Amino acid sequence: MDLKPNIKAYYSSDATSQEKIANGETPVQVLLSGNAFHMMSQGVKINLVIPKEGAIVGIDTLAINKGTKKLDLAYKFINAALDPEVQGQIIQIKKMGPMNSDTKVPADIAKLPGVFTTAQQWKEQAIVIDHKLRSEMMGDWRTWFTENIIAK
Repeated sequence: MDLKPNIKAYYSSDATSQEKIANGETPVQVLLSGNAFHMMSQGVKINLVIPKEGAIVGIDTLAINKGTKKLDLAYKFINAALDPEVQGQIIQIKKMGPMNSDTKVPADIAKLPGVFTTAQQWKEQAIVIDHKLRSEMMGDWRTWFTENIIAK
């Protein structure tokens, strides 16, 4: 609440976030590291840092819809997506840490902020919100944020 007077804008999409920081409207921003690296590759001048307290981590997942009629293909897709070689190609493009710990990460990418490749980095640099707590509280958190931050 103390920081609210310093907040210029709230965004609800990656596109809006990227537009606002690229045109200088929001000179400081909380954003996804993958988006920052993409923008840097497009020539946008961004200095990406992780606070000493750590970075909040969004963990992407792969899932299979219950009752799918193509279960065998779903497993083939997941196995392909998590293959260390495929993960390596994704890392080259997205500049994000691998989902498979057997993936070889080039040194120039492994040193980037937000690319976690070791258990030590996860322990020291990542803030991971308990998944059960997040799923139970997300609605309440959004309501509180809307009522107390955006609406006031």
